[in-house]
Amino acid sequence: MKRDPCSWIHLGESKRDIKQCLETTRAFMRNKGCKVSRWTCDTVQYPIQADSTSCGVFVLKFAEKLLRREGMVFQTNPTAITEHRREIAVKLLRHMGYIGVVNCSQKDIDGKKDIMAALESERNFFLSHPAYKHMADRMGTPYLQRILNQQLTNHIRDELPAFRSHLQSQLLALNKEAEEYRKFSPDDAAGRTKTLLQSVALSVCAHCRSLN
Repeated sequence: MKRDPCSWIHLGESKRDIKQCLETTRAFMRNKGCKVSRWTCDTVQYPIQADSTSCGVFVLKFAEKLLRREGMVFQTNPTAITEHRREIAVKLLRHMGYIGVVNCSQKDIDGKKDIMAALESERNFFLSHPAYKHMADRMGTPYLQRILNQQLTNHIRDELPAFRSHLQSQLLALNKEAEEYRKFSPDDAAGRTKTLLQSVALSVCAHCRSLN
């Protein structure tokens, strides 16, 4: 089976970057118990970022092309980047919705504006703005906080069973190993030899995995 670690650096990559990508991927997969000695790292043609502000657009476009198994080809001129931003925003709004908040200005920060005063200003803004007053109850930092807390709660609830199962399996394995050591007697020469050989065997296996 062919393994293809993928890395696209939107500002362009050097030979050092490619080597680092390969070494990082090998180290990660080696810790997962995979044999990676034959893994290689190749490059493909892809657009290079020409400014310092559109890195997010490039990352999302790379991910889109990769998931669709398409070639890494898209327009990168300023007009195209603006259009990519608009498309991303539309997709996010359609699938996720949006919650408006009012950020503190530099003037507010310099004037050390109170948090409660800032929240009250935000609330008044949404209540009085013609584009938002009909949904002011679904705007603002407090509402965003409640929604994020709910999403976090849902995520924990969904992931907790698998996490609990993983912990239980680890606990069983540790208990099994501890039970073997409970039977160990310092005065038992045969037991000491057996334990030593087992320790050496485990060390050899771990060393072999690191070499692969």
